[in-house]
Amino acid sequence: MQIDKREKLMKKVENHLRMTARKLVKFDTEGETLQYLIDSFRSEFQCDFVGIIMKEEDLLVSKANSGDSVLFIKSLPLNVGDCSSNLLYTPLTFDDMVTENDQCALIELLKKEEMNTWFTVPLIEEGASFGFCIIGFKNNIRLIKEMDSMFIEFGKDVATAIRLASKKESEKRKILDVEWISRNLSLNSSLEKVVEKVVDRAGKGTSSKFACIYLYNEHDNSFNYQPPSYGEMNVTEKININNYVLNDYFPYIEKVGGPELTVPLVVDLKTIGVLHVGQKGKGNFPKRIWSFLNCLQAM
Repeated sequence: MQIDKREKLMKKVENHLRMTARKLVKFDTEGETLQYLIDSFRSEFQCDFVGIIMKEEDLLVSKANSGDSVLFIKSLPLNVGDCSSNLLYTPLTFDDMVTENDQCALIELLKKEEMNTWFTVPLIEEGASFGFCIIGFKNNIRLIKEMDSMFIEFGKDVATAIRLASKKESEKRKILDVEWISRNLSLNSSLEKVVEKVVDRAGKGTSSKFACIYLYNEHDNSFNYQPPSYGEMNVTEKININNYVLNDYFPYIEKVGGPELTVPLVVDLKTIGVLHVGQKGKGNFPKRIWSFLNCLQAM
């Protein structure tokens, strides 16, 4: 009788995961995909907390969450190096032992939140980990270890759904950006007007504290600040260069995951300047911001 009850529960969970995976691929944005996922988990498993933690460069960032876990959410992002690498590739539960040589800041947070039972689902596609989903219960719940394989496959489906939604979102954003450029940047616009619109769009579109443009002057081999700028910043009016390695002068050029980001402005394969944004309001610049700025530079 106990075995039948256990098998029925496993079958019920398997069916739920299958139906959820089918619905996830229908959404057009990453936000909608993740929201449906956490709502689905909370309703089916009656858990106290569900969180989607994504890996962005060297950080673990909360992308969506639901439930009672204030301290946990406020403590993120966490450095990947401070957490167990198993979180990104292996299903873990509260019973899994963390060795002294593998201290995990995230698991310590769960202990402080008094999540007596929890388990994780890694989100992996073709060997690459996007992050993981974590499900927590305040009460002591007996987990069924045999369900690991189900959740591993489900995690792969979720990772695929996230990638597809992000791709749809990126393509839609590119279309909107191109429409904006066509609508706002005409050949008759003055240089100052073009710069004003581009830096305003770049600053607001990336939630940055400032954005500016430097134009290259080949006569004296320098980059010169081209007003106006967006937001408040300490402007270096002129940057003289001694070589053509732009990293020496703009350390965040084409580097995502940092507090600043610089995109080269290229016309006919020649660099005519750079678009620079910095001091993001919260966290670092993710990869999707690169696509947004890259589209703007195609003005």
